[in-house]
Amino acid sequence: MTKNNKNRSISTCVQKIIEIKSKEIAKKHNIDSKRIKKILESTKWCQETEQIIMSSEKVEIPKEIQPDGTFTRIIEVHKLNDKDKPNRYYIEYFDKENLPEGAKFRKTYTFIHFWPSIEEALRYFPLEQALEILEEKGRMGIIEGEANLYDLKVRSWFSLDELEQITKNFIAYQEENKESLIATGRPITVFKDPWWELQFLESLYYTKWPSGYKEIKGKDENLIYEYTWVKDTSEGKLDCSFEEAPLMDGLSTEDNKLVLAHREKIYQLRVDVLKKIIHALQIRDSSPLWEECLSLIRNYIYADELDFLLRLDQFYLDYFERKELNEAEHGLYSLGGGLSELLLVIAEFEAEIKFGFMSSVRSHLKKNFDFDQEGKPILPFENYLQVLSHPYKDDIVFAYGLISSLEREQHKFSYENYMHRVNKVLQEELDEVIEIRYPRMIRKQFRPYIESFAEWAKVQYEVTGELPKLEVYQLRQKNGQLERFDTSEDDSFQHSDDYLWIKYKGKEYELTTRQAQIVEILYRNHQKGIFELGEYTIMDELSTPDSRLRDTFRHRNKELLGTLVKKRKGGKTLRLDI
Repeated sequence: MTKNNKNRSISTCVQKIIEIKSKEIAKKHNIDSKRIKKILESTKWCQETEQIIMSSEKVEIPKEIQPDGTFTRIIEVHKLNDKDKPNRYYIEYFDKENLPEGAKFRKTYTFIHFWPSIEEALRYFPLEQALEILEEKGRMGIIEGEANLYDLKVRSWFSLDELEQITKNFIAYQEENKESLIATGRPITVFKDPWWELQFLESLYYTKWPSGYKEIKGKDENLIYEYTWVKDTSEGKLDCSFEEAPLMDGLSTEDNKLVLAHREKIYQLRVDVLKKIIHALQIRDSSPLWEECLSLIRNYIYADELDFLLRLDQFYLDYFERKELNEAEHGLYSLGGGLSELLLVIAEFEAEIKFGFMSSVRSHLKKNFDFDQEGKPILPFENYLQVLSHPYKDDIVFAYGLISSLEREQHKFSYENYMHRVNKVLQEELDEVIEIRYPRMIRKQFRPYIESFAEWAKVQYEVTGELPKLEVYQLRQKNGQLERFDTSEDDSFQHSDDYLWIKYKGKEYELTTRQAQIVEILYRNHQKGIFELGEYTIMDELSTPDSRLRDTFRHRNKELLGTLVKKRKGGKTLRLDI
């Protein structure tokens, strides 16, 4: 039996379930079954899994199975010792199509769930009102409401005064851990306040990875981190001291030396930047913040150092993409806490001071709700239907609106405009020290040549605003002769004019229209020096603000998500790995 036949068989069962259930509800409440049927159609949710049954397995096969090896049946979950879930069903489908060797049957489970259910809506509303809400909202409307409620409950919402105090406390926390941060890249004590975006700055370019940690009480009752370290020996992994622990995979001894040479400088830059942020919070004006922070960055970092620091920042992103954290390591996850994270923190504070996203939501909710110590509202709602039945529903819905409008605007500012500005500055405005090493024996000929060329290029730039055009190419030896080598032959990324065809790392792909649009947007911005874009920004440009990136790569070319198209771990930005 073909896949289409299987789908039709399962679809017929789904319709049968809807038909039976709609008649049961209509009879119970004395209403039109057609109306109930439409609601069930809009709230159904299906999920399919497969199981291959091997010939060696002792599995009971239904007697009703057809000669061609197919059979379909409906099982209500509440008849399987789950009486509290009358809105859930399984459809079992057996077939023998394209089985692997040694297999007896394929068993497909289709899980059917009606959510939000009419029964659940009746817990909060009279019958007619419950039906009207389900008809108006539908499954997707309720899902959106549930997502917004979850956002409100789990996120921290701080006023600008609270952010100022948290930042002051964080500076004190940094100073308390200065010696440890500079020596190991990790703090000793636990930060007692809520983090907000300052969590990105907990560490400072660590180069060794603990095997685990625990939080214990210190002498002053404050919590401190106790790290454990291991090293590889001929007898296996053994506990060791920090000094004996190996460097993280991918870091060299030279990298470690450079990190140790830069930690104190980055630490001091971080503290000075946080003081500028506090001042901006106090005066409620973020307009001078970037220029002030840029001036600090120029004072602390040269362009040649920048290349190393940014490479190190990228190392942490790549490290956690390939490393699977065990339970003991999970709480250790953090990026390097270096320059990239510092720039991100500046962006977030600047945006919050400018748009007031968090403080606006908090100001609105505190009229009727209390907040806990982490800045989270204490809301008495289990689900979105309960929100709609509550006297304060208009306050919650208004807060949803603030999240939808202000967060999108603030996000676009911090992740697009800001990152573009940062990239421009990092590429063009830092002072650079150029050092060229050459053998002493050619000093007399080489040094005057380089100095003359540099002076000529400098004059050319001052007069015309452009550097002299040079033709640079590589040479390779072929058949005993040197010839030019066109490096474009080895390009890791190529594309057609419409991006529906791409070649990535030697493999060709045919993209869907939406995949091609996303890749084109990322590539065009990459060419301009904007290496990361917010997911919201991309979806806005495609006029699909409610779409999700992972849905676009769910079925076709899904391996490109995480290879060509990469997402910052724990963040909301995308980039091309080219």
